[in-house]
This record gives sequence, C-alpha cells and structure tokens, in this order.
Amino acid sequence: MAKMMLPEIKLLNLDEEENRDKESMLVLMKKYSKLWRNLYYKYSNSGFSSKKVTNFDQMNERSQTISIAEMTKLLKEHNAFPNLITKEEL
Repeated sequence: MAKMMLPEIKLLNLDEEENRDKESMLVLMKKYSKLWRNLYYKYSNSGFSSKKVTNFDQMNERSQTISIAEMTKLLKEHNAFPNLITKEEL
C-alpha cells in the first residue's frame, strides 16, 4: 500500500518582505475578504469529529479552527489540491 504524503505548503513571513509586497497582499486579502469568510464558514466544522463539546470555550475554539481534512476538502472541491503522481508516472 502506497504511503500518502501530505501536500507541502510554503508559508511566507510578510514582515520580511518589502512594504509594497505587504501592501499588495493586504489589498488582495481585503478585496476577497467576503470570499475567504464564506469559504471558511462553509467548510469549518463540516467534517465529522468524535470529540464532544462540553462548554462554550471549546465550542468557540472549535468554530475558530479548520481541520486538515476540511482544508483538503476545500482545496479538492475547488481544484486547487496538488495532483499526486503514481509510481508509473515517475
């Protein structure tokens, strides 16, 4: 059985970038803020979790995070998930 690998995600620290790059990213994020918010609310807590929520703090924490499975689902449904190759394609 082939071992599944998680996709590699490169994170950038915008504090180390030039001011024009930071400002451009802020404009882009602000322009698409409704899109990001709607995608987040659609996919957060969409997966099954066996953990029981016992108080409001846990419920709040759970609503403010998105799991790897939910992020993978979001990326796959919007054709942004990297395609994995088979051994034959190597």
